[in-house]
Amino acid sequence: MDSIMTIHAWENWKEIIRKVRFALFDRENFLHKYMRSRFISCVDRKRVSPVLIKKKDISSTLLRSENEWYKRVSEPK
Repeated sequence: MDSIMTIHAWENWKEIIRKVRFALFDRENFLHKYMRSRFISCVDRKRVSPVLIKKKDISSTLLRSENEWYKRVSEPK
């Protein structure tokens, strides 16, 4: 589940949303859900930047498998 949708369950969540700026990426059309969430009703909207991005039909598994940096840092030592 997306972290923003459950941020109200975090310890000290009100302090977090007072101190942090947020960039919300419209992933799988979740932006409309963010805008109706408990998070949005509690945060100063000046601290939230919706980011619209061009979507690609590609899996995160494929991205990780093709990324040399990810392979190096995720290998067991």
